[in-house]
Amino acid sequence: SSGINAEWPLRPGDTYVPCEPDDFPELARRIIKKLRKYEGDDGYQKFIRELIPELVNEMTSDEIKKISNPLVNLSHEKARQEKDAKKKSDSTKKGQLHVAKVSINSSNLMEDYVNDDYDDYDDGIDFM
Repeated sequence: SSGINAEWPLRPGDTYVPCEPDDFPELARRIIKKLRKYEGDDGYQKFIRELIPELVNEMTSDEIKKISNPLVNLSHEKARQEKDAKKKSDSTKKGQLHVAKVSINSSNLMEDYVNDDYDDYDDGIDFM
């Protein structure tokens, strides 16, 4: 037994009845419009997880596969988008220039330019 209430009360505005196969897209549009209002509610995801199995319970395994495959594909696409968004976010953070503030009076400021025993360009070959 699931948590879905089969006796969910229908309101007068919920009386649309599909008569032809071509009427089901309109029914879907109406149901989606109604349910989208609850997406942010705490119980919404649980409701959807319980609703889908109830809706497909009497279908054959092939019919269920036809329904589950687009959900799996959507899951993979969402995961790819989330990964791409995370990469963008990380690269934006990495791409930021971090400049250390140095006091002009710092004694270390000139140490990088002091003549020391090492000549970075001296390879020991006298070309002249």
